[in-house]
Formats: sequence, structure tokens, C-alpha cells
Amino acid sequence: MGEQKEQSVKWWQREWTETTKGAITKAFVPKIEERLKFRLNVTPNFTAILTGHGNIKAYLHKYKIIGDPTCPCRKGKGKTKSSSDKDRKLASKL
Repeated sequence: MGEQKEQSVKWWQREWTETTKGAITKAFVPKIEERLKFRLNVTPNFTAILTGHGNIKAYLHKYKIIGDPTCPCRKGKGKTKSSSDKDRKLASKL
């Protein structure tokens, strides 16, 4: 790995480790360097699972599997087009 890329990965890892956001994604991707070793086919379903956003919580709530349908970001219930598009863009950068 080139020196500039190595420094970028170190910076990204430090930011990733220090942020209080993305807990669900961090459970799947704790180390940036490991994540960069494989290519992902990002789909809306993959993004919803990885980020915890989307309509998964609304679906589970509908069938009384969970008590709260609110998205983990607490910005709304269920799936909205804007959050879905935003989540796909974020996941594609991983």
C-alpha cells in the first residue's frame, strides 16, 4: 500500500473508531483496512441491513416482533426515498 493511501486508511480508521454513529455498520465492518480487501455489490436490501435504516424495523413492528418502528437515526419511521438514496450512497463508499 502506498504511503498516501496508508495515511488515508489510518485517518479513516481513526474517524471510524471515534464516531458515535454507525453502531450497526461497525458491527459488520469494524476495521476499514479489512473492509477494503473485498468488493461489495451494494443493493437496497444490503444497505438497509448494513445501516439499520430502511423499512426493516417498520416490517418487524408490523408483525409485533419489535416494539418500536423508529429508524435507528430517530429521524422517522420506516423507509423514505431520501433516506434510502442517502444510505445507498454511503454504503457504496465503504
